Amino acid sequence: MNEIISDIEQIRNEIISTLDSTSLSPIVPEIAKYVASGKMLRGKLPRYICSTRPSTLSMEEATKIGASIEMVHAASLVHDDIIDNSELRRGMPSFWKAKGVQGAILFGDMLICKSFKLINDTIPCKISDLINLTTSVCEAEVSQELISKGREITYQESIEIARKKTGSLFAFAASCCGSKDEELSAALKEAGYRLGTAYQLADDVLDAYGSEEVTDKPIGNDKKAGKSTLANMDSVELNIQDEIISLYESYKELLAPWPEVKESWAEYLNNEFKPVIDKFLKNYITDNA
Repeated sequence: MNEIISDIEQIRNEIISTLDSTSLSPIVPEIAKYVASGKMLRGKLPRYICSTRPSTLSMEEATKIGASIEMVHAASLVHDDIIDNSELRRGMPSFWKAKGVQGAILFGDMLICKSFKLINDTIPCKISDLINLTTSVCEAEVSQELISKGREITYQESIEIARKKTGSLFAFAASCCGSKDEELSAALKEAGYRLGTAYQLADDVLDAYGSEEVTDKPIGNDKKAGKSTLANMDSVELNIQDEIISLYESYKELLAPWPEVKESWAEYLNNEFKPVIDKFLKNYITDNA
């Protein structure tokens, strides 16, 4: 595999550079771990796709897109930890625990604003998409917290929440790589939605069946907080593993007209996505064998 694809230091450096340009510069070495770390599955995706279609998007632009997406994602985690009262994130104290609730709220807000600016400065034609898809993430979080909390939701409601909550940023990451090719952009966007939906369902399984050794964060938060997911609903009879595989494998049909993009997507799945999902599903597969 091309080292430039797998090397995420460029994404990390872009995030740190962005933070260094703010009033947070004096404490960037301390707080960078909350945003410039982790699996960066969303941020890596554009680099994989652009490795086979450099004519539509440069690797530098792909890196900036990846950094922007990771900042929005980090902001959502910082805010989620406050909402869920989670004291642990990635094996360390969550941001609110380390810096206080007020600091965490402000940090998350700033990350979102700087993410928007980075996209607007890099590919301004995509800023409206980022705003709309970030809004979808917020809508899903609001729905889960204020509308569906405390009651069992339907299969379709669960899929819709997962699609908006996590699929949106994967969709943005992918669609940017279609550049001015509207047909390809639409196909990539839908493939991204399905990929993110699969990831969220797997993450829900991890929360219901996993261990803190795997998650590096508290588990069982969804059920404790009254949030219904496919993984923690007693009435669900379907095999969630099959649902997840069906979702992330659907790229084969969606991207069939573009063999080189399909190939890079498959490489991303095999190298980055599937190993994480398999780890998330390990206990679920054992319990439902």
